[in-house]
Amino acid sequence: MEGEPCGECKDCPHYKEAFSRFTPEYAAYVSRLQRGILRLKLAPTLAGQYSLREIDLMALMIAHAEQKAAEKAKENAKTS
Repeated sequence: MEGEPCGECKDCPHYKEAFSRFTPEYAAYVSRLQRGILRLKLAPTLAGQYSLREIDLMALMIAHAEQKAAEKAKENAKTS
């Protein structure tokens, strides 16, 4: 999860090239920021049903699932 680009343009070669120049610390910061944004998007919808800690955990699980899907797609692209 840490250091992986997220978003709609993650498959763009220009985005990948620019992202590869970032340090691991900056990539981790961006990843945490994106999870925070996801948490903020989830919070209003789920606020009455779940605590902020549970919403944060959901955002973390979604980000982890996105990372696993990206890794699987990358692996499938290599084998194709």
